[in-house]
Amino acid sequence: LQDADVRLEWSAVTGADEYDFGIRDMRTDRLVVDQRTRRTSFSTTLTPGKTYRWNVRACNSSGCSEFTEPLYFTIEASQSGSSSGSTSTSGGSSSSAKAPPSMPTG
Repeated sequence: LQDADVRLEWSAVTGADEYDFGIRDMRTDRLVVDQRTRRTSFSTTLTPGKTYRWNVRACNSSGCSEFTEPLYFTIEASQSGSSSGSTSTSGGSSSSAKAPPSMPTG
């Protein structure tokens, strides 16, 4: 099976300078992505036939919001040997730069 390209997206949160997110392989319970980014999306390559969990939180110099509820997705294996998948969350609330930003919602 060929690995699958996956793109995760979420909406910007007012007051956030960056986003902290992770992707966990549910079979091994191993964190396969633990990343911070200034963007509101992230692309990676994952293994077909596995189920993953991901969530994200918004951060600034004052701290971070709570993580979103975990979102689960499975990369389906295709007969041609390649597959792709994606999932997204959206939302976000206003927040002052003097306090941690609001949690991204989805």
